Amino acid sequence: MRSREEVPDAPRLDYEAWRDLLRSMSGRYYSEGIKPHAFCGWVCPLTVSGFKALDIGSNAHRVERTYRDVRFDGADHYFALFLASGALAMTHNDQAVRLAPGYVALVDAARPVTYSSNNGSEPWNTVALCLPRQTLSQHEATRRVDHDRLLSCLWRHRLSRRLFTQKRTLIRRSSPAPTS
Repeated sequence: MRSREEVPDAPRLDYEAWRDLLRSMSGRYYSEGIKPHAFCGWVCPLTVSGFKALDIGSNAHRVERTYRDVRFDGADHYFALFLASGALAMTHNDQAVRLAPGYVALVDAARPVTYSSNNGSEPWNTVALCLPRQTLSQHEATRRVDHDRLLSCLWRHRLSRRLFTQKRTLIRRSSPAPTS
């Protein structure tokens, strides 16, 4: 896996290539709301301070992980989801939230989740930092993870600030220069 500093512009993938790559690295997800010929997305594996991460984006209007997907692939980790660009609504653990760039959400890969976007044909972009369940379980005082406290710790931690800052820098570098 490449480090964050070595990531070039991610190659654009068609729907099937995007879905297959995402499944092989993160679990079963389905994209809806866009015709396959109009789909554009990317999945780029990273390492950030020794943690596995994925730079993921697409112009899909809906991405879903169902109970069936969870049972089928058995993914058993959390991830911190950083929204780098676009806007997403997320439904997870019977809670619905709207995410904007700079927001971070804690997602349990062993539970269903739905992401919805109404960015038109513009892509959304997230960076998902994998947090192994066993590592988190060693640090929790009770059997249930305090998501708010964990997110607060992640945000204060230099790792998350570094990840988000590097992603924003990469976006600025890849954006076309304004014309005079």
